[in-house]
Amino acid sequence: MPVIQLTPDFIRNITTLEGKSRTEWCDKNQRGLYCESRATSPGEGTYYLRYKDKGGKTRHFRLGTTKQITLVQARSMAKEKQAEVRLGADPSGDLRKQKEVITFAEFSKSYLDYVRPRKKSYRDDEIRLGKMLPVLGHYPLNKIDRLLLVQYQLSLAQSGLRPATNNHYIRLLRYALNLGVDWGLIKTNPASRMKLLPEDNRQNPSLSEEQMKKLLSVLRNDEHPVSHLALLLLSTGTRKSEAMKSVWSDFDLPNKVWYVNRAYAKSGKTRAVPLSDTALAVLEKLKTADGSGPLFTIATVDKKWRKLKEEAGVSFLTLHSLRHLYATSLINTGSTLYVVQKILGHSSPIVTERYSHLTNKGLLDAARRTDAAFEPSTPKTSPPTLKLIGSGS
Repeated sequence: MPVIQLTPDFIRNITTLEGKSRTEWCDKNQRGLYCESRATSPGEGTYYLRYKDKGGKTRHFRLGTTKQITLVQARSMAKEKQAEVRLGADPSGDLRKQKEVITFAEFSKSYLDYVRPRKKSYRDDEIRLGKMLPVLGHYPLNKIDRLLLVQYQLSLAQSGLRPATNNHYIRLLRYALNLGVDWGLIKTNPASRMKLLPEDNRQNPSLSEEQMKKLLSVLRNDEHPVSHLALLLLSTGTRKSEAMKSVWSDFDLPNKVWYVNRAYAKSGKTRAVPLSDTALAVLEKLKTADGSGPLFTIATVDKKWRKLKEEAGVSFLTLHSLRHLYATSLINTGSTLYVVQKILGHSSPIVTERYSHLTNKGLLDAARRTDAAFEPSTPKTSPPTLKLIGSGS
């Protein structure tokens, strides 16, 4: 380790000692600074600061190559780092710690491994995380701050994502990064106080009587399994995933009950769904010869459903919208929110309230029923006066 006065000319022509593969040229003017040269890279070196950490161990902190920084800059940086060392810092140790912090992409893998046996909707998380990774995946976990997440939230909104869907991404980030805090990977959760976008859950799709008749006509006159699926959802209020995963043993046809199995119910609890005549008619068409196996074996439904709803003139409907229509129909025909909650399998009546909007016809009928309360009451006929007939004295 020769100690010399480094100069710009020496650095430009830096080489190794004869017969050496590498040489550390120590600067006489700045304590701890040296420039490493290698025989494989003549004319180019790398500046380092040599120092001792708190434990007395010799450390080497890389400042940069001779192509990246000048000798003056290297001396200035070495001086600053030496001052930090005297105050108790460990530049190399801090750098190692930064490299040890996993990226969001690496964290996502650990997160999914954790929630897979614990969360029924982990596949939804897997899909959403997959869409986040191109934007957030390369960031070290401790470099993700609230500003970055707010910018990501705005980019989702600008892409046309609905507020309710946008909020699903933010809720997932909150939950996942809370685990990051619990696991000691980060100190605080940058998503913890993020504001969700306002969403109006009461604006569910509704159909006029004519539209409903047309939709029912299209579904009843088409024998494709997707038509049967849509009609079943419309007449039971179940979710598409519940219907697609159901098997014939879930049905008690004599008692007109469908027991949606807890294994694929969103609530994680088995629930009983009453079967209307329409639902029973659909099941009769689907019934297998031996009455066993899955209800549906179709691989994809989107293309056929798109054709069906366009034929019915209701292209804005999704398959999940049929659940909303069923719930609204229950409310409009006099069912209580409690009944709707139990049939739909909601864990809280607050969730059910989003379906309690009435159609204009339902509101008009309710208004007409109040007329009776304001009608002039009919005078009541007084009962005849009873006369007591005394006995003779």
